[in-house]
Amino acid sequence: HIAPLVMLVATFFAVVGITTPNPTAVGADALAEKPDTVKGMLRITRHPFLWGAAIWALWHIVANGDRASIIFFGTFALLAILGTFSIDDKKKKRMGEAWTGFAAKTSNLPFAAIFAGRNQLKIGELGWWRILLALIVFGGLFYAHLWLFGVSPVPGFSPY
Repeated sequence: HIAPLVMLVATFFAVVGITTPNPTAVGADALAEKPDTVKGMLRITRHPFLWGAAIWALWHIVANGDRASIIFFGTFALLAILGTFSIDDKKKKRMGEAWTGFAAKTSNLPFAAIFAGRNQLKIGELGWWRILLALIVFGGLFYAHLWLFGVSPVPGFSPY
C-alpha cells in the first residue's frame, strides 16, 4: 500500500521538473549563467524529470517483480539514471565554466547538494501551481490506472 506514496513522489519529480526552467533541457544552456536559476526543484536535483522516471520504473520493478517488468521497467530506469550522467557530461563539455558553476550549486542525486551544505531546501520556491498540477496528474493517473493499463494501482482496490 506504499505504492501510491512512491508514485506521488515520482509524479512530483516529473511534473515539477518539467515545469521548472532548467539548463539541462534542450536549448536552455543560457539559464546556467543566470544567478537566480538554481531555485525550487533545481535545489533538489538538476535532473528532476529523469529521477521521477527512475523512481517510477524502479518501484514498478519492486511491485511487480516478474521478468517482463524487470526488462520493461528496468530499461526505463537504466535510461533515466544513465541519462543524468550523459547529460552532465555533454553539458560540461559544451558549456564549460557556466556548467561548472551551475553544477557546483546543484546535484545529480536528489537532495545531495542540500545534504552536503551546497544548497538548501526552499519549498516555497517550487511554485504552488506546480505542486497542485503534480497532484492533479497523480490523481488522474491513479484513478485511470486500471482503465489505462488493466491493473489496479493498489491490489484489491478499484476506484470504479
